[in-house]
Amino acid sequence: MTDKIEKLMGSTIQHGPHNNRIYLLKLHPKDLPVIIPTLDELASANNYGKILAKIPETFASFFIDAGYLREAFIPGFFNNGQGMLFLSKFITPERFKEKNFEQMRRIEALISQPLSETGVTDHRLTHRVRKCVPHDAVEMSRLFRQVFKTYPFPIFEPSYLIHQMATHSHYFYIRHEGRIVAVAAAETDSGNQGVEMTDFAVLPSWRGQGCGLALLVKMEDAMRKLPKHIAFTIARTRSIGINKLFKSQKYTYAGLLTNNTNIAGGIESMTVWYRNLEN
Repeated sequence: MTDKIEKLMGSTIQHGPHNNRIYLLKLHPKDLPVIIPTLDELASANNYGKILAKIPETFASFFIDAGYLREAFIPGFFNNGQGMLFLSKFITPERFKEKNFEQMRRIEALISQPLSETGVTDHRLTHRVRKCVPHDAVEMSRLFRQVFKTYPFPIFEPSYLIHQMATHSHYFYIRHEGRIVAVAAAETDSGNQGVEMTDFAVLPSWRGQGCGLALLVKMEDAMRKLPKHIAFTIARTRSIGINKLFKSQKYTYAGLLTNNTNIAGGIESMTVWYRNLEN
């Protein structure tokens, strides 16, 4: 089960019971301010616990005045130099309450560590990274199913992966003896200079060997050539490894999306990290 992506007025949203939220993926400025009560009505009608809005910072006041809280910020994300804000409205007190305090302590400790203490891995697998093509979609979807019990977007469906490749996502893989053992994606948007590094999946037997780093380094190089200047990721708080990876690659912590995403079998909080690829 995955949530549907559709147009609301001129904007793009994802919503449904899987993540129990509305995610405003792309705001059309002409929809303001009417879209804000429209989102409220949709959330109320479906008993959603949260509304997450990813917006240019110039529109923040519309949402903050309507009860949204700032959760993360990425500077210089858009072509005009504006930053990107993640603002959230929590419909229920339970959705606002962080439950995994031990995991959050580990994340906070990681954030405060100097870069030299994060355990940077070498790039020995980078030369084995290749770009995915539509023919790889079925095998990619199988790997995603092996790695994730649930996921917020329909990456278990080959047709979705093919559509993403044809529109705005650049997938990369590592093969061993003819089998894909690791995959990740760089998701772009023609309207901005930012790119999301996402969908990292590594077979359990290959974890700890540098696959994630090799994929990330290759994707960063590819995005610089487009050119894309600001990279970010939304990472699971429960996966200290993926957070260490982005910290080791000089990504800056941007904030926390509380109880945000249905991934690996339940709703989890997610960290946001970003990096200027020109530095």
